[in-house]
Amino acid sequence: MVKKKSEVKKGHGIEIDIADALDGLSRDKDIDAETIKLAIGEALIDTAKRKISKDLDLECEYNSDDKKFELYQFKKVVEEFVENEFTEISFDEALEYDPEITIGEEIGIPFEMNTRIDAYVARTAIIRKIREAEKKMVFNEFKMRVGELITGNIKNVEGDDKKSGAFVVDIGKTEAVLYAKDKPEKENLRLGDKVQAIIVKVEEMPKDGYIVKLSRKDPKFLIKLFEKEVPEIYEGVVEIKDAVRDPGKRAKVAVYSTDSDTDPVGACVGLKGQRVKNIVTELKGEKVDIVVWSPNEVKFACNAIAPANVVQVVQDDSNRTMDIIVPNEQLSLAIGKKGQNVKLASKLVKWELRILSEADHQRLEEKGLDQLSKLTTIDNADATALYKLGFKTLEDIVDAPISDFPLLPGFNKELIGRLKDEASEFLRVYGSEVEREKEIIQKTYLEQLDDEEDENEIENIEEQEEKEEEVFLTPEEIVLSMPGVDQDIWIRLNVADYYSIEDILKEDSIESFAQKGGFSFSKAKQIINAAKQTLRKLKRKNG
Repeated sequence: MVKKKSEVKKGHGIEIDIADALDGLSRDKDIDAETIKLAIGEALIDTAKRKISKDLDLECEYNSDDKKFELYQFKKVVEEFVENEFTEISFDEALEYDPEITIGEEIGIPFEMNTRIDAYVARTAIIRKIREAEKKMVFNEFKMRVGELITGNIKNVEGDDKKSGAFVVDIGKTEAVLYAKDKPEKENLRLGDKVQAIIVKVEEMPKDGYIVKLSRKDPKFLIKLFEKEVPEIYEGVVEIKDAVRDPGKRAKVAVYSTDSDTDPVGACVGLKGQRVKNIVTELKGEKVDIVVWSPNEVKFACNAIAPANVVQVVQDDSNRTMDIIVPNEQLSLAIGKKGQNVKLASKLVKWELRILSEADHQRLEEKGLDQLSKLTTIDNADATALYKLGFKTLEDIVDAPISDFPLLPGFNKELIGRLKDEASEFLRVYGSEVEREKEIIQKTYLEQLDDEEDENEIENIEEQEEKEEEVFLTPEEIVLSMPGVDQDIWIRLNVADYYSIEDILKEDSIESFAQKGGFSFSKAKQIINAAKQTLRKLKRKNG
């Protein structure tokens, strides 16, 4: 039985300056006094064990009256012969501390610190323990803040590789790391830049204590920007159901309103588009589509595929696929650049969305009817009747329960069973011509769009080269050469559809320019005057 400290004779505590400064230390380090006391106690015990013996069984307490830390050593009481002086005490010696002690019990006796441990070594250990406690406190705080939006300044840039480099960000109490792979590839950050990001992970490290990891690519970063910019989200009137991104290029956000009088899209866009403009500016020009979420998955898919219109949706629940049929002229709009629009929409809806033009959809239906006509269980008239009633492919026949089949003349359970068996066997042997054709069409779409995009890109490059030969500078470079215009201003101009000096000078008034660009009146006036001055210089240069 271990004797309580209140039952043992008090000995001398260790007198270390840090004990007298406990309250001040607690305030300076922003750590509660009890945590510091615990750290000091652990340091004293570690020092004693390291200097004397690891066999020591010690406990430490702080005597607030004497402002001293007191150590107690616990030993087992033996009759006479002591084999280990660090773990055992003779019965006669134990009686000096506690007259009621018996052999076999454990007793706590004062451990004389002043004569056995170097005070400097103890202080060094104490400082180390306090630093560890401080790191642990910050680690625990930021671990609770994972997912939070934070702002900091880039303090250091490590590495030159865009994919393997890292930015050290000062976020106040500690430093965080934004790896290059966790920001959009084309996003340029420099030493001293102010940057926003979300905390995605806080990890303990063997040597450094911990590391706070940031991200500007995570979809949650976009969600947090909306929460910051849109009061209705904070108030709970508008909810963000989900967000998906192709970082630096395009994103889709699904929103929903709990109030029928509140338009969730309008709330996120803001008056004259200012709210979403602020978000696009922070994302360095990333296009953001805001779509209305719906519990009806087909309706949600139609909303997600915007800006394209949807003519028809064919849903396959078993494979979680939807064929989205769009007008022929809106095919490229629905698919998007390199399939970007449909890929993001699929991620948002969590279904595989396959885009088809009306013409190709009609062709596939005809192929489906052709396969139905090859079945020997029914004649062409029955195949056409089934087709008109919604059984457009062999898969439809195989997957549908018998109860779903219409009461056509001559149709009974036996015939329907044979029909389903034949359709299943046909698919097993020959496969689905409709699905094969659909895959070919999807692949062809993407190849055609890629070719068109490559041609457009070549044309754009040639046009740009021609312009550069004439004036030596691109419109972007000209605007960026204007006094008071940096990359952030350029992005804000782009969002407001200003892409050149000429676009800026087309505005009727400074007020109109300020309102569209989201600038103050004085800033708008400065930009317009700079544009006029730069244009005069270009005219003189080009004769």
